[in-house]
Amino acid sequence: MSSGKRQHFIPATLIGQFSFQNKYSVPQIRNRLVYVKQKNSEDIKELRASSLLLKKKMYNLDFQIAGMRKNFIDNIWDSVEPNFPFMLKTLTKMYAKQEMPSELFIYFVEFCSQLIVRNPSFEENFFNRVQSVMNYQSLEESGYTTIKDNTNEARIMELQRLRPLLLYADITIFKASSSTKFINNDIGYINGEDDHPFKKRATISFPISPEFVITFYINTDKTAYNFLNLSQPKKFEHHRLTRPSVEDFNKSILFYSDQLVFSNRKQSLIEDFPKRPDDIKGYGLWLRYNPEKLNQLAIIHELDYLKLGYDGLIFHNISDTTF
Repeated sequence: MSSGKRQHFIPATLIGQFSFQNKYSVPQIRNRLVYVKQKNSEDIKELRASSLLLKKKMYNLDFQIAGMRKNFIDNIWDSVEPNFPFMLKTLTKMYAKQEMPSELFIYFVEFCSQLIVRNPSFEENFFNRVQSVMNYQSLEESGYTTIKDNTNEARIMELQRLRPLLLYADITIFKASSSTKFINNDIGYINGEDDHPFKKRATISFPISPEFVITFYINTDKTAYNFLNLSQPKKFEHHRLTRPSVEDFNKSILFYSDQLVFSNRKQSLIEDFPKRPDDIKGYGLWLRYNPEKLNQLAIIHELDYLKLGYDGLIFHNISDTTF
């Protein structure tokens, strides 16, 4: 992320994973080209990862209060992003295993939680909520606050409440068959429903490379929220998806996209964007099942992540750890 001026809401280091270029031709991930298809165009373009999905001064705080400097929010993202390539490489090596080190799992919990709250979809959702109970525009005109500042501070509160939902979730790592690849969009994740016959749970799936998707199954049972388990290796399931299954997933990526989709294969982007009703938004759909219970669990356990010692601003650098 370019701190202060141009701020990515999908990290360039994640976008670059979906490049058709390799580390030998372009060493820096953020400088690699990806295939991009925008909703308002039939063309498939080749664009640099660093030029995509950013806004100027999106996270800057206008009012510096309570010790929060202008780049406070930006610094939280910057403390996690640099480790992503190493963590992804480590995770891919562990695909066929049944558990991963707790540090690796906790990293992806934080990375994925941040993906959710840093997106413009959060901004729109938050503004609609606060306008229903308080006129922030009049407060802004009076010089007391800004809508942008309140939204950005709310990102941190939401992040704190999201972390336990992912920390205590069950996870599955899906791998695309060799004949096909996953695509990604400007949201960075999609919501779904657990197809388990006895468990009705929301799912949040994150494409982290053309080969891999990590899916969190959000638990509503309070017995799953056991802090002692967080220091233990995280057990997970792993499945290789056939071409039809990957294609179905990619159709969902298309459906929930707001602006564009990107991929390392031009052929993967030839599908048209499906028409989506205006009232269908991807944000917050993980609360569709038992929202009161999930909100309660999120509040009760919102500090568990910090108790582990992973403060957002001084995120423990585990990139030198041998797993």
